[in-house]
Amino acid sequence: MAGSRQITLPIAGAILAGGHSSRMGVPKAGIVLSSGETMFELVLRQFTGLDLRCVVVGHSDGIDKSLYDDVIFLPDQIHDRGPVGALFGLFQSGIASSYLVAGCDQILLNRQLLDSLVKQPNDRPVVFANDTGSFSPLPGLYPETMLRIVEEVLQQESASLRELLQKADTRMLTLQQEQFLRLRSVNTPQELNEYEQTLLRKS
Repeated sequence: MAGSRQITLPIAGAILAGGHSSRMGVPKAGIVLSSGETMFELVLRQFTGLDLRCVVVGHSDGIDKSLYDDVIFLPDQIHDRGPVGALFGLFQSGIASSYLVAGCDQILLNRQLLDSLVKQPNDRPVVFANDTGSFSPLPGLYPETMLRIVEEVLQQESASLRELLQKADTRMLTLQQEQFLRLRSVNTPQELNEYEQTLLRKS
């Protein structure tokens, strides 16, 4: 049970880094941006600016683990179950009581967005929504008390974060649309080019 594990941190950062992306042709975490940073490094920098210990969950393909002594690399405990399976591994690890979770491909995230999640009470999950009611499962603050609901969702044929959040008593923080667009993930080479142009304009 969740309560029997030793919890070492009140909150940790968690970056989801899967394997090979069919649409990108390579593991997304290791894709080098025009700045010289990889997508993973750019997202990690936003976390370390908050002084959070970071966990990387998944295959971590494309990441040179020897470069990151302070990062915990946690392989998937359940394979091929996506982000919900990653949450299961996080909650079972006992590393923290809550996790600030983002994808390695969310390169438009900034520290301010992540910080606003960290400052929320961790009694239930917290994610962002826009003013039309749409919400983004990532980034999100996920307490390990959600383990039971995660286990329930994993029993189903398909397990999604959206379904998980609909079953939980999720708190939604509303963003203006311009900020909400920063939550997008890179899924195609075209999106990568578009998002990099956005980063250059905002730098």
